[in-house]
Amino acid sequence: MHFLFVAGERSGGAPEIRAAIRSEVTHFTHEMAADLRAINLFPALSTESLQMICGLVVNTMLNAATDILDLPADADSPQAREQEARFVKQLRLIFLGAMAWKEK
Repeated sequence: MHFLFVAGERSGGAPEIRAAIRSEVTHFTHEMAADLRAINLFPALSTESLQMICGLVVNTMLNAATDILDLPADADSPQAREQEARFVKQLRLIFLGAMAWKEK
């Protein structure tokens, strides 16, 4: 239910709510970047680049949340498997791009 609220209010809610959601997205992004830095996943990347990559992941999954919530209750349905495969491919693409990213 919270994800639906965030997804809906993220682009159409009151300015104060949109700002609060952006703040939380930034918080999630920074936490993820700190976790990836702690496990030394992308040691050559700057903090700025790492946060950009994590922002892509967080935003991709926020966009996916409404699709996931609209799936039938049967988690093993063909539709659910197809969507899961698409989300995994999207995240894989982000991380493959991150591995090839060159700092300027």
